[in-house]
Amino acid sequence: MLSIIIPTFNREKGILRLLEYYINKSNFKIIILDSSEIKYTSVEFKSFVKNSRVTYFHFDKKILLVEKIIKGLKAVNTKYVVLCADDDITSINALKVCTHFLEK
Repeated sequence: MLSIIIPTFNREKGILRLLEYYINKSNFKIIILDSSEIKYTSVEFKSFVKNSRVTYFHFDKKILLVEKIIKGLKAVNTKYVVLCADDDITSINALKVCTHFLEK
């Protein structure tokens, strides 16, 4: 299994697209490291965060990115992990191929 760590800042719509893609089309775990000025409050976002495969952390915007990533890494409970930007989508097939390669 694979965990995807996604640091984010003020990109609720982008995170929603990523969550919809990863949650609906894979069995990956998602760790969101959010330092947005305002907590995301949309009904859609809240429903994704309730998913057992999503772990959500909200940080003060003053916390360094490396500190957020360390906290995210501590929450990983899968064999593999990948760090993805909040404005990029990594192909699920590519991640599966990489995981398969690592397993072999």
